[in-house]
Amino acid sequence: MEGITSIKPFSHIVNTQIKCTSCGHVHDGICIDYHTAIESKRGRGTFNLVMKCKDCKRDMTAVLMNLPSIEYTEENGSDFAKLVGIKTTGCEITGFVLEKFTGISEGGAPIDEIIIDEDGSFADYIDATDETVSIMEYDTKIEFTRSK
Repeated sequence: MEGITSIKPFSHIVNTQIKCTSCGHVHDGICIDYHTAIESKRGRGTFNLVMKCKDCKRDMTAVLMNLPSIEYTEENGSDFAKLVGIKTTGCEITGFVLEKFTGISEGGAPIDEIIIDEDGSFADYIDATDETVSIMEYDTKIEFTRSK
């Protein structure tokens, strides 16, 4: 990041690729909305996504966690920051896209809309603070953890 001190997810929707853990079918373009609350039919809780696998008809659920409150700063000293957590049942996330962010420039100006383009970069000029800001490399990774 050049000229940007922090970014955090702007959109409350995560576009994902989901794999059924029962039959292995991969579902592309599945949007999980942080503000959607779906009650389980069996009384197991509230989810942001409830769907059936197209192939085996098994139930799959997902709950978004840590969105939108976590932000990435270069001060954290890591190449990656946990910006979203997704708890799943009956499926696993095999890919996701977060494209829209907000941020703060080094001059303290808010950056209301950071949209990462197809090649993983963003560049803009902020008139109020006479700054050029950019993100030249953006990548995502998935880490799996087990619930206790």
